[in-house]
Amino acid sequence: MRNKMQMVSAPFIVLMFCVSFALLCSADDVITFERNPEYIYGTGSGKTKKEAQEAARNDLIASALAETQAAHSHLRSKPIITSEMAKSFNLPKISPFTKKKKGGKVLVALRLKRSKWKEIIDRHERVLRSELTAEFGNSVLNDEKTSLDRLNVAVAILSRLHSEGLYSSLTTTKQESVLFSDSIIKWIKKHLSSIQTTVNLDKNFIDDDSVLEISFLSADGKPIGSLPLSAKWEAPEIETEEEIYQTDSKGIVSLKIPNDSDLKDKYVTLVLTPAFSKQSDEAPFLKSLDKTHDWEFQFRHFTDIKKFFINEIEIPGGEFTAGAVEQDKRAEMDEDPREVTVGAFYIDRFPVTNAQYRVYLEDKKIPESEYPDFWDDSDAGTENHPVVGVSYKEALAYAGWLNELFDIKKRLPTEDEWEKAARGGAESIYPWGDESPKDNVRANYNGNGRYDGTSPVGSFKNGVNAFGLFDMAGNVWHWTSTPYVEESGEGASKIIVKGGSWMDGPNELRVSNRKELDPSQQYGDVGFRLVRED
Repeated sequence: MRNKMQMVSAPFIVLMFCVSFALLCSADDVITFERNPEYIYGTGSGKTKKEAQEAARNDLIASALAETQAAHSHLRSKPIITSEMAKSFNLPKISPFTKKKKGGKVLVALRLKRSKWKEIIDRHERVLRSELTAEFGNSVLNDEKTSLDRLNVAVAILSRLHSEGLYSSLTTTKQESVLFSDSIIKWIKKHLSSIQTTVNLDKNFIDDDSVLEISFLSADGKPIGSLPLSAKWEAPEIETEEEIYQTDSKGIVSLKIPNDSDLKDKYVTLVLTPAFSKQSDEAPFLKSLDKTHDWEFQFRHFTDIKKFFINEIEIPGGEFTAGAVEQDKRAEMDEDPREVTVGAFYIDRFPVTNAQYRVYLEDKKIPESEYPDFWDDSDAGTENHPVVGVSYKEALAYAGWLNELFDIKKRLPTEDEWEKAARGGAESIYPWGDESPKDNVRANYNGNGRYDGTSPVGSFKNGVNAFGLFDMAGNVWHWTSTPYVEESGEGASKIIVKGGSWMDGPNELRVSNRKELDPSQQYGDVGFRLVRED
């Protein structure tokens, strides 16, 4: 195999350099000369001969390094060489190959034999490779050193490679083609991915005053202090400007959500990335290193979390007639009128939505495989639509979670409570009165002319009842806590649901209508709303 350290072939050199060459972009800084393929050239200009020679010397080294880089990485980009970097190459004193004055400037061209450059670069690479290999082994690969110390040394090695002009050309060994910089970046990427992060929140809810404390620990559980981090907050179609942070001695970074209205009351993602390039204005080459790894944390922001979940209407207690009203001629036998008494209670203004139920699923860390059926449907899964595909027991579990969260007593309504709330204090066929929903402005039913599935809660304002409740008829059936038949044992085999849905006709939307369903099953047109005891 051909040694990758060899210089590029003579025909290639002749093709590239045996031409009349224009030095710089400015018309006043042009010096032309015939190039000999045995030499590497550098050109420069300045107010004095010394300035011009220094610029030409730096340009010569840059041109030579571009060729060396091409031999190793198949790339050819001319690096920028500073006078400080040039000193490390220890070039011999070179007299100008040609010089001239033009436009008040001195123009100089220098040249160095390719064979001499090979001696210089071989020696330079040999010394640097030996030093950095030892440093990498003694510090970066040393498990006794702290994680941050190891990272800092790795970054320092990259900086050294850059300052020596060999970032894109020095290989791990003279025989290998693997760049030293690539091997360092590979180690850094692997090390960053082993870092353990922990957020100090019991729940992933935040508000404007929440202080997030995120700890960064090494694989062996030790804190990583002074780790530079860039933080960005993201929401749908929103990304904030980055802010720079640093972990403290305990490996903790503390931050708050920005005061940005676009991030309020949404799911937001905090993206943290390394910020090594931000530690020095002279290290822009480290930007690619900053992109080798990131840590993402998702939160649900609430301006008022209780208001998000609790939107209730008070229903007065007392006696009322449940079942079919006198003017309803379509009632079944099991809808016969009956006198009942209920205590006062509060009931949700709307059915529970996907947005509310999603917070519950994520807080309880319920696996996605157990999410409700129809969750991913384009219509049914929209945030402000009522949640469907939730069994009776799952609705009870959601109520229990709310009770624990707010120290309240929410539950499913009884059939009688549901009817009391739906009637709005009137004796009518539907929540809004006796008018059929066929005018398509009162309820979401099969044939409503607006929706082919569930609709956002509260979409039919003409269907609101006298208590101010929406969607008590149509959109989704509601689970109640009433068994179809009283049974002994572990529980009822059938549970009453009320209200009708988007899959039903006007007849099923009547307040007194009832249907029994298996409480263990999930249905694409059944949701729920909760009541709270006074």
